[in-house]
Amino acid sequence: ASPLSQAVARLDSPPAPLAGWEEIRGSGLQARLPDSAKVVRLGSFPWLQSAGVDVAAGDKFFEHWSQQGATVIGLSREQSLLGAIALRDLPKERARDVVTQLQRSGKKVFLVTGDNRQTAAAIASHVGIDPANVFAEIRPEGKVAVIKDLQQRGERIAFGGDRVAFQCKLLRAGSAYEPRAQSAMEVKDADMTAGALIETGRPL
Repeated sequence: ASPLSQAVARLDSPPAPLAGWEEIRGSGLQARLPDSAKVVRLGSFPWLQSAGVDVAAGDKFFEHWSQQGATVIGLSREQSLLGAIALRDLPKERARDVVTQLQRSGKKVFLVTGDNRQTAAAIASHVGIDPANVFAEIRPEGKVAVIKDLQQRGERIAFGGDRVAFQCKLLRAGSAYEPRAQSAMEVKDADMTAGALIETGRPL
């Protein structure tokens, strides 16, 4: 599970009596109330909106925390927004130094994330990543297209993140894998790691 989903799971609340759980990849979760068959959703605001949920009541909350670099998710029942949760991956003290070292060595640093544009921009600004190198609101399957685009520009790709095994699969999916031309950093030994850059997500 991702750090953010683990943070939500740690919230102190009794299990919800829901049935028919379904994960909507890159968006959230939905299930049904067993006594009424009403749909309950927990996930990103854009996804909730696309499902017909009125998220207007959470707009100010969303804007405020997104600008602070947090990921905001909403809880809804049918078309009503019941609440919102802000979670944030906190860059560690050395994050900006690591990015700076990579840039000074001639490497470009990109941020590819499923977070919204405001959150991605805030994180990139905090650690010193060029705004032009930020790809926001990218679903898991969309990262392959980002990889292909960068490769077509002549870039050699290396990954750092909390799901490096998954990133390596994306790397291979993005092109005919050539060890000479492509590389994927294992987080255990690389300086550019999730542990070096990001604190585990937690509710605010």
